[in-house]
Amino acid sequence: MGSAASTYSDAVTKASDQELKVAAANLGAADKAKVSAALDRILADKEATKGATNGQNAGIRSFTHVDKKIEGKLPYVEFRRKMGAMTLEDLPKHRDIITQFVEKFKENWDRGLGSESFVEDTFNRSALKNCIFVGHANTDLDSIAGAICGAELFRGVPARSEESFNGEVACALKVVGMDPPPVFGSLAGGGVPDESGKFKKVCLVDHNEVDQMTPALKNDTNRMKRIVGLIDHHAVASSFFTSSPLFMDVRPWGSMCSIIFHNYLRNRVPIRPEIARLLLCAILSDTLNLRSGTTTAADRFSVALLASFGDVRDVDNLAMQLFTAKTDWIVNLGAYEMIRGDQKNFNVGEVRMSLAVLEVTTMEPVLAVAEDLLTQLRVFKYEKGDYFDEETEQKLHDPKKEVHVAMLFIVDTVKQCSVCLVCDRNEKHLAKAAFPAATFRAASSSVRSPSEAVSADETLCDLGALVSRKLEFLPMCTDALKADTPEWFTASSKDQERVRKVLQHESLAPTQNDGVRMIWDKQKLKTAVFKPDDAMLKNIFDDDE
Repeated sequence: MGSAASTYSDAVTKASDQELKVAAANLGAADKAKVSAALDRILADKEATKGATNGQNAGIRSFTHVDKKIEGKLPYVEFRRKMGAMTLEDLPKHRDIITQFVEKFKENWDRGLGSESFVEDTFNRSALKNCIFVGHANTDLDSIAGAICGAELFRGVPARSEESFNGEVACALKVVGMDPPPVFGSLAGGGVPDESGKFKKVCLVDHNEVDQMTPALKNDTNRMKRIVGLIDHHAVASSFFTSSPLFMDVRPWGSMCSIIFHNYLRNRVPIRPEIARLLLCAILSDTLNLRSGTTTAADRFSVALLASFGDVRDVDNLAMQLFTAKTDWIVNLGAYEMIRGDQKNFNVGEVRMSLAVLEVTTMEPVLAVAEDLLTQLRVFKYEKGDYFDEETEQKLHDPKKEVHVAMLFIVDTVKQCSVCLVCDRNEKHLAKAAFPAATFRAASSSVRSPSEAVSADETLCDLGALVSRKLEFLPMCTDALKADTPEWFTASSKDQERVRKVLQHESLAPTQNDGVRMIWDKQKLKTAVFKPDDAMLKNIFDDDE
């Protein structure tokens, strides 16, 4: 019996607690009592020594990196601890180790494929070769940069979801000296057949919701067969499924471009300075200069190294260039584009919800046109029901596709705070339920009441330090709707019915693009929202009777 206990003592440095217990259970019944007593003493000794040797305690197998004093070896664990809370202001303090990391990666590039990168290149990277990489509709910088840099890494073809893109994207492309990728819809093998009459496989970047896909792919009945890859940092939608297994790299990081950068490092693929700068721009954009609540240590690490790879000496200044360019672009757009620029749709039970976000360096120019924005929120709710019938080639409308709630969140990227506009009863109800600590006030000094349920002093909901749609706005709104959705919530309000009648009337001037912005019948639509009893609308409501 003593030999059995002695065997356990000798093995304790190699076996886990669970393994020891299993071994004891497999002994003969006669020995169990004595061995169990010996085992209890051994496990107690192990527990007492935990932490005594910096995680290298004798009874636990460790497969993690540890810092050892080896000449030329970087202190990985020490740097990892500092990464957790590192800000841009901390970069100079870590310049030496960052430089060492960069030199190490460059040294690896010169050596070519190593054993680990050989496996990555052979079995992962090659899976997406020749695919078209494309981001979401209402595209942003993370989406465009992800398509360009992902395509270069995986040896594919970059594409953008639509013709237009925001001022921040234009600024970033100018900084790095790149042209925008072609539009997916007109790209051979993308939205139209290639020279052999075929369509190419697709890798989605920065999205997976069907509703957010580029139109040519969204309307392709074979889209899920074409999609062979997904690189994203959003939750996988319940509507996303494929008929065959696919390459997926989905991580809870602040920027999808951080994932792309990590794949460059894993595959030991050299990063051109232009690619490094573009990835850096995208990460700064999506993490709001590393200040967003979605920012992770992986994003901080990426920014630290990419700034060096791209030879960017003032990262904070680059971020401000991007944010300022985006603000100037947004303000010059007009209310129609502001509502639709960065807008995403979600379904919560029976509720169809739209959440739009504007990220600006100052809110004043945006709130100066608050009445236009409130009007366009109401118009947008109705227009989501519009669709094009391919058989009749006519524009039709389905009330069942209209959204029940549309909210616009305006985020100050400098002060790290936000507000949302409240256009009708549903939005007021949801704002109060989702953000109980928020306060309400007038969106501007001259704003009027947009509906019977919302006074002028309730048109703006101040959300304080909340700034993230993915981390805060969406989950808080979703939880509120799941907890309590009134029966009247999915029915159209009386105020919205008046707007619907104006939108459907033949006297309303059609919305048109003048080459710069969308021109809409501001007089009639604003009157329908803010002064519905005005004589201007009398003929519209009389016709309806």
